[in-house]
Amino acid sequence: MPRNRYAGAVKAFVNAELRWLPYEFPPWKAPVPVGGLLFADAGRLWQAGTPDGGFLACHPGVGAGLRVVRRAAVRRFDTGLEVETRRLAFYVSFGHMF
Repeated sequence: MPRNRYAGAVKAFVNAELRWLPYEFPPWKAPVPVGGLLFADAGRLWQAGTPDGGFLACHPGVGAGLRVVRRAAVRRFDTGLEVETRRLAFYVSFGHMF
């Protein structure tokens, strides 16, 4: 989901990832694992006085990414699809979500 796309007083979010780091190369005398992942997300929010659908109405997303790991530093390169709008987005960030 794009950042700040949805807002509400109460929020719930769930994420599942399948990570796989099959490659490793040693450019700095320490192994640097490289691999990919598949993920699925779903979020829900509630705001008083706003019609927001049924109790379990959620906003799903799916995607895939590349991971480059050096010790505790994780570089993330992800592409995600917002299922409701079919909007595709690319993200570059650091660290695992969990």
